[in-house]
Amino acid sequence: LSPYVESVLEAFGPNRLMMGSDWPVCLLATSYSRWVEVVQMLVGQLSAREQERILGETATEVYRLAPSG
Repeated sequence: LSPYVESVLEAFGPNRLMMGSDWPVCLLATSYSRWVEVVQMLVGQLSAREQERILGETATEVYRLAPSG
């Protein structure tokens, strides 16, 4: 998956990406918690701020959700 993540990061940047899955279909191959671990590993080389954007803040902004915390 790394080459694909690298390509979308290069094309769009971390501020325009958000974590996603095809849940519940992904459960046929892995658990949702394992998928989250994989995504976290794939974006682990990014700054903490960039990871926050991809792992939640972009979705909160796009879907106009109340921020958690």
